[in-house]
Amino acid sequence: MLAIANTYLQDGKYADADRFFNESIRMSEQAVGVSHPDVADSLEGYTILLRKQNRVSEVAKAEARAREIRAKNNPTRVPQ
Repeated sequence: MLAIANTYLQDGKYADADRFFNESIRMSEQAVGVSHPDVADSLEGYTILLRKQNRVSEVAKAEARAREIRAKNNPTRVPQ
């Protein structure tokens, strides 16, 4: 799902990318848990889309959640 979302993002098909990023996040949460790095990967990709769409408040929430997940999984190396 994440690869498909990224392809749509690169092609400028933002509505499709949004749908696939959200599906990727949902499926990752169900498959590996809400605090798994795969969820953070999907969230980080989603923030790129959100920035392109000027959805600033959503960017902040997604970035914060991704950072939190990264911190839980690797407390010595947290992206800024």
